[in-house]
Amino acid sequence: MRSLLLFLFSMTAFAGAPHITDTALSARLKAASAEYEKSNYPKVIELLNPYSEELPNPGLMILANSYSRRGLYADEVRVLRALAGRNERSYQAQMLLGQGLEKQAMITKDADAAKKMRVEAVQVFRNVFRMNPKYQAGFESLYALLLQIRAASEARDILQEGLERFGHTPALMREMCRLDSTGGFVTQALTSCRESIKLSPNKPDSYVYLSQSFFDQRENNSAERELVGAANRFPASEFVQWSAGTVFLKKKNFPASARYFGQAVKADPNSARATFGYAQSLFEAGQEKEALPVYKKACKMDPATVVEPFFAAASRLRQKGSPLASAYKEGASGCH
Repeated sequence: MRSLLLFLFSMTAFAGAPHITDTALSARLKAASAEYEKSNYPKVIELLNPYSEELPNPGLMILANSYSRRGLYADEVRVLRALAGRNERSYQAQMLLGQGLEKQAMITKDADAAKKMRVEAVQVFRNVFRMNPKYQAGFESLYALLLQIRAASEARDILQEGLERFGHTPALMREMCRLDSTGGFVTQALTSCRESIKLSPNKPDSYVYLSQSFFDQRENNSAERELVGAANRFPASEFVQWSAGTVFLKKKNFPASARYFGQAVKADPNSARATFGYAQSLFEAGQEKEALPVYKKACKMDPATVVEPFFAAASRLRQKGSPLASAYKEGASGCH
């Protein structure tokens, strides 16, 4: 962002913008610059906004950034549209407009309106990437926004283009591994995840995605071997430990799943999914008393997910005549 501002601010005017000779306007711009240096953004806006259609590039930049500093993103975008419109071939100006649209969408309560802003920002970032394919910040903004709007297929296409432009960097290969695995590109995931692990052997997530890809191909022994190896290697990774716990919970190996979920909770005490898995595993392993406080904690963290299984556990205990049944019911009732 800073480099974009410096580049654009260094230009005296955009190509095609009218030459300003009005001394009064020049005086306002000089006064606004002084106020901007003092972070007096309301005064900058007061001085420059009435003349926004006549301002040269430095004035537009000061005005847009003053609106941004005050959280007035709709006005920032209005000014940045003028900035980008006067300099359509400047990828820096287009980049700022895309970033402004993202900020405006973030505070817009109307979901449809926010969606339209993000879609427009995607198109702006596409133009940036097209203008300067080697500009990595433009690529990263486009890719991140496509993920945010859940355009996974388009994001994968852009990521592939990024790999061609910037090379198979560790960060990009980790992303490709994740997208391939979660997107159902099983064969590609086996390749991309292995490459990711080779490039980033100390990053745990790719091991999980590789394991999942083996599961997707019904190579369960290979999948378990990868996942258990990763769990032993990365005890501080909540994702790895939770994934291992989930696998063994599905296999009904409850002591093993409790061990992995317990480690996941140690890795991240605020993980609702790990806490819930730990409660389930303890309960199924016959440790109902130990599971009760864990169920209560999980239910407070994520009641929508946990409350129904919590009541179901209480019902099972009641059917067995367990004295813990009432405590479970009371715990489940209290987490709403």
